[in-house]
Amino acid sequence: LDRIEDLEVLDARRAAPRPAPLPSTVGVAGDAPRVVLDLAASARWVADAHPVEDAATVEGDRLRVTLAVTAAPWLERLLLQLGPDAQVVEVDEALGGPDLAARAASRVLARYQG
Repeated sequence: LDRIEDLEVLDARRAAPRPAPLPSTVGVAGDAPRVVLDLAASARWVADAHPVEDAATVEGDRLRVTLAVTAAPWLERLLLQLGPDAQVVEVDEALGGPDLAARAASRVLARYQG
């Protein structure tokens, strides 16, 4: 938006059709490790922002998603960002195991303490 120099509001609706949605596996290797997360309602944006292989509502308003992950550091950052709004249900050992988020948080804390 910072590059828009001019704007004109028109009465006519957009005539071009919406682009077709991309397949959920775009850019993800079929053999990539998977993680299953339970997301609180406030973290449902993850399913809109990232390609999910599966999504289902569980335990009332929580959303369980399956993501293919090509890099463990990306998953660590996501889990740190989500905090208590995400719970790891299953994670491929190639990504670091079920305590991945706790270990990442410990490393961040150590940086601030040292």
